[in-house]
Amino acid sequence: MKCSTLILMLMAVLAGVGLFTLKHEVSDLEDKLANLRLATKTHHQEIHVLKAEWAYLNRPTRLKDLGSRLLFLQPPEANQTIDIKDIPYLTPPNQRLTIGNTVPPAADRDPPPKITFLRVP
Repeated sequence: MKCSTLILMLMAVLAGVGLFTLKHEVSDLEDKLANLRLATKTHHQEIHVLKAEWAYLNRPTRLKDLGSRLLFLQPPEANQTIDIKDIPYLTPPNQRLTIGNTVPPAADRDPPPKITFLRVP
């Protein structure tokens, strides 16, 4: 046999083994892809069910019943409302409430609080 014939036969055998290996790798990847598609479809169905459950649990009549039964919530009445100007605003303890952008003079302001540090042994 000639050397070239032997080399060609060896290349043909190597190509056959390579194709066989590649075929099995492709079939394994196709199986993985099929499993992933099935899992995706299952997850989409679960999401659809969860959305339906969420819509069922958030019905306004159910929430109203739960609020009145468990939290004792009642609709507000007309005499429970006040004007916005009657809302008490909290001011910092060392600052007076001023109107506009004016700042009270330094003599009218309270002195800043003293800061004391505690030493821990």
